Amino acid sequence: MKRAGKVKWGELKVGILIAIGIAFMLYASFRGGGTSIFEAKNDYTLYCSDLDGLSVGSPVWLAGVEVGNVKSVKFLREQVIEGKNIEVQIRVKESIAYLITPGTVAQLATIGLLGDKYVRLVPGPSSPTSLEDGSVIPSEGMAGLQGAMRDLKPTIARLNTLVERFDNVLATIDTSSGLISTLLRDPEIPERVSSLIERTSQLVTTLDRSSSDLSSDIRTIKTDFHALSEELLSGQGTLGKLMTDPAPFESLVSTAARLDTILARIEDGEGTAGQLVNDQELYDNIKDLMARMNTLTKDIMDNPRKYFKFSVF
Repeated sequence: MKRAGKVKWGELKVGILIAIGIAFMLYASFRGGGTSIFEAKNDYTLYCSDLDGLSVGSPVWLAGVEVGNVKSVKFLREQVIEGKNIEVQIRVKESIAYLITPGTVAQLATIGLLGDKYVRLVPGPSSPTSLEDGSVIPSEGMAGLQGAMRDLKPTIARLNTLVERFDNVLATIDTSSGLISTLLRDPEIPERVSSLIERTSQLVTTLDRSSSDLSSDIRTIKTDFHALSEELLSGQGTLGKLMTDPAPFESLVSTAARLDTILARIEDGEGTAGQLVNDQELYDNIKDLMARMNTLTKDIMDNPRKYFKFSVF
């Protein structure tokens, strides 16, 4: 067996340098996050309840541009924020830190539909001040389609419950003998519905004709009323003369005055009518005379022979 030769020191130094270069490149690719490892960076903290596959080295984007990466991920013994016990440290280039203003929020997103996870920073409103190095950035959970699908889970569950109840209602209708089931099974229902629709159509046609006749009658009444109002205003006809001629009104006033005079004379006891209304003795005499006349009439009816005698021969 041939013995291996000795490795020269120069060759060994070259190999060591190549290995260091490869290791450095690998470190830069995993830790640089699309940025230079020599560039100054700011650290920020996020608190999440579920990372959904986010890992150390995942990129951090701001407004669609890669500006850093995930520095560390660890679980906390206690929840700093309700429901969130995972602490995520991210590193962002110091040169763009002025864009991370109060109001900036972090979201977990996916590159594509099934791609790698990354942290998306949504800038807050413009402000002369920015979040300091080491500040906490509020997180809002998943963004994009996955976030929407996650939010849809309760809605989908409600829809499933609704569909299940609807199936139960249909099954009940199919097996029962109630009103709805009878309506669905009765073969005469379509004919009755068609007949009802036809009668409704006829009724609508009749109503249309009636409305046309009514409109014509209303127009006729309007024309007649217009003609009547013109006659009244012009003083034509009996009503027109009553409205425009003062003679009938004066005659009515004169008649009322005469009637008032007559009534006044009667109240004063003048004339026969006045005596009849005001003379108590005359009233008593007339009353006594009427009583006697009634007695005489009754006696004549009861005893006619006493007053009338008839003889044929």
